[in-house]
Amino acid sequence: MRTIAQLSPTKILHVLLWLRGFAILCQLAVLALAYGLLGFDLPLSVMFPAVALLSVWNVIVYLRLRREWLATSAEVFLNLIIDSTILTYLLFWAGGATNPFVFIYLIPIAVAAAALPVRHAWYMSLLSGLYYTLLMRYYMALPPVESRFFSGAFDLHEIGRASCRGR
Repeated sequence: MRTIAQLSPTKILHVLLWLRGFAILCQLAVLALAYGLLGFDLPLSVMFPAVALLSVWNVIVYLRLRREWLATSAEVFLNLIIDSTILTYLLFWAGGATNPFVFIYLIPIAVAAAALPVRHAWYMSLLSGLYYTLLMRYYMALPPVESRFFSGAFDLHEIGRASCRGR
């Protein structure tokens, strides 16, 4: 079995295509659960178009991969930038850096570090750090979760962090 570092940029773009497709499905599911089950008053009118835009981008990447020319590291890097930018937009509307899904910034950093030239890994790290820093200051706060699902007030980010640590 080959690692991602051993894959060509074209193969990495194929992996990103499938990862992005999975992410789009997860984003739709999370929005539906947060809005429907938890009763968050999310601004779906600005969030769904971002997911739709990401879906359109994924179709473009799919069509591009059907062409014969090989992808480059710069093209993979552009895809990681687009993914991170859309993630930032969605997180802005859903609690910013307090959102438990903010850890997803680590995925493009890891892909860039494992599969792209070092300069791309540094740029991805800097961009993700900038986005995270901006989201610490600028975001639309999530409303409190109703206590029928949880006992008392809590910080969603802390719950998300605890679940990632296995507690």
